[in-house]
Amino acid sequence: RLCVTILRDILTNPVIVMTLAGLAYKGLLGNTLVDNGQLLNFPHPLSDAIDLVTSPFAMCALFLTGTSLKTLELALVPTLLVLMKVVVCAFLTYAVGMSFLGDRILQNFCFLYGMIPTSSAPIVFAATFAPDSREILA
Repeated sequence: RLCVTILRDILTNPVIVMTLAGLAYKGLLGNTLVDNGQLLNFPHPLSDAIDLVTSPFAMCALFLTGTSLKTLELALVPTLLVLMKVVVCAFLTYAVGMSFLGDRILQNFCFLYGMIPTSSAPIVFAATFAPDSREILA
């Protein structure tokens, strides 16, 4: 019974379902994808529908981040963690890029990639699977 519950939860997870749907589309209807040089895009009616449905995600995720906070106060530990992620991670990825890559453009990309803050995806998943932990993640 526990295995059935776990399997049902896995198979009803939206990330798993959409990954499987994408694989099925690629396998069955892969010849309908439009090649734009480096990317494969969906054909236009389907591409327009997907853009319409997914375009508000970033705004809604940021709104969820703001509404997950109960108080507007800065604490020392979360602030230090954010600074560590944005500053220290950027310099560490740059150092790794310097040691492994000879191209200056790729080293700069490593620095910029290390500076990117984390997304709101953990808060979206927390709202679905562990609602009590939303404020900790925000």
